[in-house]
Amino acid sequence: MIIDTKSLFNISSFDINVFWRIMLLLSVFIVSLILGNLYVGGDNNGYRAIYNGLKGLDIVNAYYFYNYIITTVEFVHFILVWTASNLGIDRIFFLSLCNTFLAGLFIKIFDSFKVNFLVTSSFIITNFYLYVLFFTGERLKFGFIFFLLAFLYRKKLPLSLLFLILSIFSHLQMLILCLGRALQLLLNELQPLLFKFEFRRSLLLVLPALGIGLFVIQTTLFGKILAYGDDRTLFDFLRMGIFFLIALYYTKDKMETVIYFSTLFMAVYLVGGDRVNMIGYMFCLYYCLPYRGGFNLGMLITSLYFLYVNIDFISKIILYGNGFPPIK
Repeated sequence: MIIDTKSLFNISSFDINVFWRIMLLLSVFIVSLILGNLYVGGDNNGYRAIYNGLKGLDIVNAYYFYNYIITTVEFVHFILVWTASNLGIDRIFFLSLCNTFLAGLFIKIFDSFKVNFLVTSSFIITNFYLYVLFFTGERLKFGFIFFLLAFLYRKKLPLSLLFLILSIFSHLQMLILCLGRALQLLLNELQPLLFKFEFRRSLLLVLPALGIGLFVIQTTLFGKILAYGDDRTLFDFLRMGIFFLIALYYTKDKMETVIYFSTLFMAVYLVGGDRVNMIGYMFCLYYCLPYRGGFNLGMLITSLYFLYVNIDFISKIILYGNGFPPIK
């Protein structure tokens, strides 16, 4: 038997693009396992207690226990961690899988924008906000996962809407991101009615879903405004302003950008800037990534800044077990 060694070692027979994406995702998984085990402080104490305490509990008692530690109507995180805990999956392993899936969604979206893979890789490996989602924003992580799924399936309205709802009930802050998307969906459905007098049945899904969602979360929403209303600084507005100017420069629809960022500036005023600025950065990415495959000044400036911040963040995880150690 003659073995064709030429084809056996021919890497081109396997899609090299797929290979490098798999390698990138594998690196995310490994880094998540390492830093996830090192990150023992901050909110992780509460999340760890929840994950361990849910094991063996039925869903009713588990929910009472969960709400005893985290008082919230954002039930998606509870369902996911209760399921994983009772399946006997190690918490860090489970979260590392979730981090890898989140990174995969970003890669998928970046590819749809025809972003150069070097830009994609640098974002996945070095971006501070992404690492915050990986290691500190446990509920927010799931919010972003479902939001990105909603974006990927935006042409399938019922499925996209379902993912938007799950995103909001993963973390209420996702309402800020989802609001822009929901308004876009609503306008798309209203246009045939206003200009062609053509009624779409899908409109019956959009309006009740928005109304019910806002009604259910109104108490928690006002609670968060009262709790975080004073957590804002001039620097928060400055960062959002920089993201806005970058987005405005690269956008083709300046009015849309102004409307989106107006809601974000209001959110900074109401609930503070830390995580709202993360959302502002995501909007900024949406507008500047398609330009020259991500090789542009806006991406360069923000990438270098977040690389610098992320080095400090990772160093603190290694030294203190907490990316945001309390100042003594």
